[in-house]
Order: sequence, then C-alpha cells, then structure tokens
Amino acid sequence: MSEFINNREQLTTKNTDRITILKQIFQDPHNGRNLDVVKAHFDAFIGKITVDEISQLQHDFGEGISTAELQRLYSQHSALFNGSIEKESYKTIRPEDQPGHPIHTFKLENQEIEKLLKTKIQIHLWQKVFLDSL
Repeated sequence: MSEFINNREQLTTKNTDRITILKQIFQDPHNGRNLDVVKAHFDAFIGKITVDEISQLQHDFGEGISTAELQRLYSQHSALFNGSIEKESYKTIRPEDQPGHPIHTFKLENQEIEKLLKTKIQIHLWQKVFLDSL
C-alpha cells in the first residue's frame, strides 16, 4: 500500500515552498517594503510560524548586517509575527506523527487498506451473503 503514499513529496514540496516564502517575507522589511503589506502577505501565505522557524531565519539572515540594523529588523519581525507564533513547535510533535516516519507510513497504509475493505471487499462479501441466502 505504500506505493500510494509519497512521503518524500509531502516533505520536500511543502517545506521548500514555505521556506522560500518565509525567507522573502523576512527580507522584505530590510528591502524597505511596507510592514502592513508584508504582514498581509504573511497572513495570506503562511498564517502561523514556529519559534524554531523564526530563530533559524534570523540566524540565516543576520550575517553581514550591522547590529543596529538587526535590532531594527528584529523589532519589525516581532510586530510582523505578533499573534501568529504557534505555541507548539514542530519538534514537540511526536516523531511517529511526522510524514516519513515508519509508524506514520504504517498508519496511512492502514487507512488505505480500510478504504479498500469498505469499497471493494465489502461488496463481494454482501454478494456472497445474498447468494447464500437464496
């Protein structure tokens, strides 16, 4: 059943797009874009962000920028992400609930088997019961 589930595609496509958008949003205040416009863009395309994502973006973005400029940008980022920070980080989610983990794949396979049982095998079982009753 695992041929129906592509964990690599789930992980890479969604995360890559999200990271690209977040990097752009993170750089927009530095490039002089209006904070209200950046906030609207963030709300439309991202919505929620984790503390881990913010710290990683700040780490990646902070190289080669003066301390005063970083402080100004970080205060803008604080205003930008205010009310949008997820309380639970993706690292606190149980590993077995993350795509790609064997237990996660096993659960998805079981869901596919259950669908198969309900749609295809159940019909044959009803037919047998009906024919036996004749």
